[in-house]
Parts: sequence; structure tokens; C-alpha cells
Amino acid sequence: MDHQNPHQRVILYYPKVLINPGTWLKQALLYRDTVGSIVPYELDRRIINSPWIRELQDEGAFIPFRPEDIFNRNRNLGTALIEEFREKVNSQQFQLYRNVGIGRAQHFDLYSEKIPGQLTAWLEGEELVQRIDERRWRFERHMGMLYMALLAKYMADASQFTTIPGSDYGLYKDLLFKSYNQENSDLGLSLRLKNILPTPRLDATLSDILRFRRQRHDELLAFRQEIDQFQSELKQAPNYPEVRDLTTRFSERFVRQVNNLYRVFDDGHIPFVLGTIENLIKVDTLPLIGLFSTQVQIPLGIQIAGAAALGGITIRKYWLDHRNEERRILRENSFSYLYLAQRQGII
Repeated sequence: MDHQNPHQRVILYYPKVLINPGTWLKQALLYRDTVGSIVPYELDRRIINSPWIRELQDEGAFIPFRPEDIFNRNRNLGTALIEEFREKVNSQQFQLYRNVGIGRAQHFDLYSEKIPGQLTAWLEGEELVQRIDERRWRFERHMGMLYMALLAKYMADASQFTTIPGSDYGLYKDLLFKSYNQENSDLGLSLRLKNILPTPRLDATLSDILRFRRQRHDELLAFRQEIDQFQSELKQAPNYPEVRDLTTRFSERFVRQVNNLYRVFDDGHIPFVLGTIENLIKVDTLPLIGLFSTQVQIPLGIQIAGAAALGGITIRKYWLDHRNEERRILRENSFSYLYLAQRQGII
């Protein structure tokens, strides 16, 4: 990873090594500089055998994140990860997740390189995992997915790049970041752009998107900077009316940017739909937060190719787990955590 630009924005995919070449990956490639996944050295063959990951690597748009290196460079990371994992597994909130997706495969296998030894000792003692062979452990599915989400969060924070965790499995966002106990919480905001983010359609190829990124870098950068600026302004807003005013002004600029981007997509022959992102914003000195009893909602209608799409902007209070207080991904004005690519199209 040392040859990469340290200032680039990376989205670290979980829970698997290979990223499905579908809507999520295509959206991530447009709005981040680079994507990555958690790849122990022993699993490099998965990357070598994946034509679309090799294509991204050739473009400089994929980074393998090595858990062995991260654990070696950050001796305290494993301890903090284990502590949070144990707490989440025993939480009432996690137990509510256990019934989601019944009928799917009920186990999730992990390679030992991804798991600190002290964690496997605890898991075995609690009879929460089964050892398959010398290199693999079998978790209950939700427990394994939760662990990979937390691992991605900690690895993202330890990265030399501006890195956020992300997934096409949207279930675990609140378990990663939200606090259910306000005594151990930090104040934040959730910014949700619903059904208004231009997202490549399934029939847009990765090659087309990579070409489009090269040719239309300035337009994509302007679009991203518009969102960054709005998030910076939100962090400084002195009161609730100012938040509504900022959001209204941003919505007008955002619609213009979407329309500009639509024309660029059309010129580049990239078919797209309108998708959703949710950004979490760390708030340091926002006086209005105590008055933020209701969420701000600005409905937006966007007209594209003769079809009307109804979406909107929603801002709400979000209590952040205090362990996220110092996380770089929440201090900086970058997309935080979750991309939700909508699969229904309007074109």
C-alpha cells in the first residue's frame, strides 16, 4: 500500500475478501478514490483469480488491507477490538439482530489471520465458535458478520489513508456507531440523501465507470466537494433554524449538481439510477443539538429523462458510541460508513 497516494479517500469493504461487481461497488468507485477489502496474505489467490479486482488493481483503484500488518503495527488495536466485540455480542441490541435473515446459511467462516489469538481463546471458552481446521473458525452468521464489521472499522481508523468502512450489508451500522446509553455517548448528526444520488445501473460495466472516472474527474470532484462543504457548514451551525436554512440552500445547489452530473453521465453513456447514502457527522460544539428534538426533512423532486424521482434530505440527531469520539472518519468531512445503493431504477 505504500505506493498509493496517502491523501486518497478509501472505502474498506467487508465482510468478504471479494467485492461483488454490482451496484454497491460501482457507486463506491464513483464517490471514493479507491476501494479495498481485508485480505490476509494467504488469500491473495482470491484476488489473482478475480478478473474485476485485477482490473481495479491495474487502475490503482483497489487496495488489499492486511490484518497481519495492521495488528503488528497497532498492538492495542486487538485489545480494543475484542473489548468492543464482547460488549456488542452481549448487548440486547445484538440479540434483536439474531432473528434477521433466518433461512439463510447460519454460519460464517473466518480465517485465523483476521482474529487476534486472545479473542479465539475467549470464543472457545464461551463455546461461541467451532474450529474447522488449523486456519479457519466457524462463527454463527450474525456474530461473524458483526466481527467483520468491527474489524473493518478498526482497520479503517488505523489506515494511513482517509478510510471508512462500507458494505452492501447495511444491517450493522447502528451496532458499529450508535450508542444506546446517552451517558456514554457523543453527539452527532446523521445526514441521509435518499433516492437522489446518481448511481451506476447494473448494466454499466466496471470498465465504463473507470473510464468515466478518468475523463470526468473534475465533475465528480465538484459534486463531492458540494457535500463536503455542506457537512462543514452543519458542524458550525449556531441554531436549529440555521440548520433548516443551510439544508434548504444546499438542496437547491444539490439539485443543480445532480442535473449537471446527469448530463455528464449521459455524455459518457453511463446508465444510472438514483441511490442513497447516509453520512454520520461528529459534532463538537453544536449548541442546537439540545434543541434537535425533531429531524429536518427537505423533500426533493428530481426530473431525469422525463421521469420524476421523489427523494429528499433528512438530518437527525445521532448518539455516537463514545469509543468513536476520536475516529478520524468522523472528524473529517468525508462520507461516513454507509452506502445504500437502491436497485429500483427510474430510467
